[in-house]
Amino acid sequence: MKIKEVQEQLNVSSNALRYYEKMGLIHPLRDKNGYRNYSIEDVAQLKKVIFLRELDISIEDIIQMLNHTTDFQETLTKHMQSIEIEIQSLQAIKELCVELKNKDIPLLDTIIEKNIQQDFDKKEIKTIFEKVTFLMKPIKTTVIGTRVTPRDYLYGLLLCVIIVLLILLGVVFGIPHMIDYVLIQAPNIHLPHIFPSLDFNINNIMIFVVVSFIISVPLLLYNNSVSQNYIELVDGGIYICHKKYLTKWEMMKGSILKRARHYNRYYYYEDIEHVDIYIVFSTMGSRGGIFKIYLPHFQFHFNDGEVYEIDSGISLGEDSRTAYQILKNKNVKMNIEPLIEEYYNQNELKGYDFFEKYYGLNTPRGKD
Repeated sequence: MKIKEVQEQLNVSSNALRYYEKMGLIHPLRDKNGYRNYSIEDVAQLKKVIFLRELDISIEDIIQMLNHTTDFQETLTKHMQSIEIEIQSLQAIKELCVELKNKDIPLLDTIIEKNIQQDFDKKEIKTIFEKVTFLMKPIKTTVIGTRVTPRDYLYGLLLCVIIVLLILLGVVFGIPHMIDYVLIQAPNIHLPHIFPSLDFNINNIMIFVVVSFIISVPLLLYNNSVSQNYIELVDGGIYICHKKYLTKWEMMKGSILKRARHYNRYYYYEDIEHVDIYIVFSTMGSRGGIFKIYLPHFQFHFNDGEVYEIDSGISLGEDSRTAYQILKNKNVKMNIEPLIEEYYNQNELKGYDFFEKYYGLNTPRGKD
């Protein structure tokens, strides 16, 4: 069955079908032209998924049910508890809004001008709003570490072109001038006997360019692939790209074809025994010299005994706060340094400024 037929029969979008396929819920085959062919089993599976999504059950829970790691009743109980929390939070907000309205206090003035009466707890209001907002919006995803994209390969290819052209210019114009200079300065030297004459015709130049690309492009692909080391946190679980789990060919193919998740190692959040988060120090060079940077270090311990470690560079702009929030929302046990937790729970200072204020590794002695 073609994708349009499935769309019409189940009233589902093509984007949804591709997403369910990416999450491993269905496995349509491909014909010779590359078009998806959905089997009767795929359609039956889709009917279950669509029904469960109409109940607002998360993809993560659906995956677990269809993989028989949990049953329908257990999932319903968990889902009802989540709904009850949302209802209670919304009811609390409604009661606060009613009370504010009855007291005729504008909410904006209440927050900004701090003229709220003592019987209102501003922190409680903020906490409830943040909690409900987080529950109602889709979970964020984030990547910690070094991930190579097709754009990176394109930039690398352009760099190869520039390097090859520069080398070509050096060979075509530089070497002949250098030989002429040597012959002028030392006419007794018979260069043709110790250095073969170079014939820079168009054929030789083309051969040089082709050979250069044959050598440089595989080196580029190899270098980009082996440099990958990252963890991606999504709604259903985590994907890990690391050389101890993947071959270099799988890394490269996943990056170029945008199918990294297909090759990366996957864990459910329930597979995580605990996560250790602590600060490590590194150095970085700049025009102003060498300075220290602060890196929250994530160490994932899994129930199967595997341990995966990755640095999240706050100074490099990686969003480790989102990773922390996702793990917290998924009830993953975390052993986290108090200072890092304090940083994640504040929004006033950026990562570098926050830790520099505490450690002062880049602050000259005798200065604030």
